[in-house]
Amino acid sequence: MRPTGGASRQRSPCPLPMPEIAASERPKRSAVPLSRSQCDRLRAFVALRLDQTLGPKDMAAIAGLSARHFHRAFKLSFGITPYAYVLDARLRHAASLLQHTNVPLRDVAAASGFFDQAHLCNAFRRRYGLPPHQWREQYGSAAGPDLSTLPHTPAFESVTLPPILVSRRHPNG
Repeated sequence: MRPTGGASRQRSPCPLPMPEIAASERPKRSAVPLSRSQCDRLRAFVALRLDQTLGPKDMAAIAGLSARHFHRAFKLSFGITPYAYVLDARLRHAASLLQHTNVPLRDVAAASGFFDQAHLCNAFRRRYGLPPHQWREQYGSAAGPDLSTLPHTPAFESVTLPPILVSRRHPNG
């Protein structure tokens, strides 16, 4: 008579004993950094879409990698996570708008990709030590600080657009 229900068959044990391998002895997958062209495409993608939701899957698609492999490769290439890179780009963009325009804070937040003004204010204060309105009062002129001297993640590089995307760049950006 056959067993009924969810009875499973017994598998025969492996003919050769499997040695236990310590985690430190296992071969590690080596992450490969992103290529220069992948980095350039990602910089342009982030720069042109700061005001939109930028998810890791979208960024991975631009790089042509799976989301998991992309995260490792991105961190190896830029020294920070994709989220930290996007946040840094948004904060630097917001600082530039605050320094060079009189746009209301809610519009600066929207143009920089923050959910709302409170989100911008909290992130800005954590990064630069001043709320955005005080930043504007202190540095809101042509004589303000050079954005390259702002405290930021050291691995952040200036955004350079590939030639194909230069014509799409916003005239004030």
